[in-house]
Amino acid sequence: MKHLFYIHSYVTYLVALGVIEHRKIDDDDVVMLFARGNIPQSRFLFVNIDTEFPGLWGLPAYGNRFLYIKKRREIKKLDSLIQKMCKGDYICYLPTDSHYLQQLLGTHKSCARVDYIEEGLFSYNDEFHKKVLPFHGKFSRIKRYFNTGYRNINPLYVEQNAILYTLFDKKYYSGSFKKECVMPNLKNLQYSGITLRNSSLLIMNAFRDAQENVVGEVLSVLNRFAVDCKQLNKKVYIKHHPYASKSFMNQVENIFRKNDIVCNVLDNSVNTELLLFNSTGINIYGFFSAAMMYGGLFGHKSYSFIEGFKSSSVDCVNYLNNNFHIPEIFFKIVKPYNYVN
Repeated sequence: MKHLFYIHSYVTYLVALGVIEHRKIDDDDVVMLFARGNIPQSRFLFVNIDTEFPGLWGLPAYGNRFLYIKKRREIKKLDSLIQKMCKGDYICYLPTDSHYLQQLLGTHKSCARVDYIEEGLFSYNDEFHKKVLPFHGKFSRIKRYFNTGYRNINPLYVEQNAILYTLFDKKYYSGSFKKECVMPNLKNLQYSGITLRNSSLLIMNAFRDAQENVVGEVLSVLNRFAVDCKQLNKKVYIKHHPYASKSFMNQVENIFRKNDIVCNVLDNSVNTELLLFNSTGINIYGFFSAAMMYGGLFGHKSYSFIEGFKSSSVDCVNYLNNNFHIPEIFFKIVKPYNYVN
């Protein structure tokens, strides 16, 4: 039987490696679908769905008007490719079930089982999967067919059967899922990227969907931090979110340059988790990135600007409440940032 992993970040890649290691799965039995860009590797059979199936990327889990009919040719192409790569039944490992493409993988005729892999903060509060099918009323069955072709993972099945494979201790995760910790042996993973020692690292969120005034408050908070860095003579490394806009990244960097702060911008290809594991004595700063929490769990000190951000405006509070589910464990590991002045 094959094991099909949906990979869209270094975190999901690491936990996939953990599943493979702990389950003692042969490399030849692994298939990976890469989304949001490839992760450099030559170990496993893989396909880049960004380039192969661009029309299926980013679609809502329960579709929209006539989505299944409109996308039927591409869905058939995906099903055929999965059948060809897996050559029979497979176990599917998903970071969420919140996108239609993930639903398609979990409802393929050859999918024998669906499990989940940690993908960041979302996985820590049991909000990463759908709770109910949203189709109700007289024509619900017809609507569900035209929108999705009945290709949806049953939420009841998820609750009763699926395992959530985690990187860290199971006590950090809420919800009723069966959980299994599968942190791979990170010492055995080759890492040739930068390592830091007794350094300051700013880890950014994308803020791509934020309103202009909210982005303005983000930049204002960072300017206050830059003033502190100037006063304390801190050199800062910046790790942008890979899906932040170029304009936003430039705005962030310019804040530090205007305050005469020496800042080095880390390349997007750097595996943040392996950087944190292989470095020592980092002070990590940011808003609410999962990597900030991972840093704390790896023994570094992490500080969040969230309190200052939330106090900036009601819009900032609403932005957090409406778009993110930051788990309680984040605030136990990541401490509030206290400004110098």
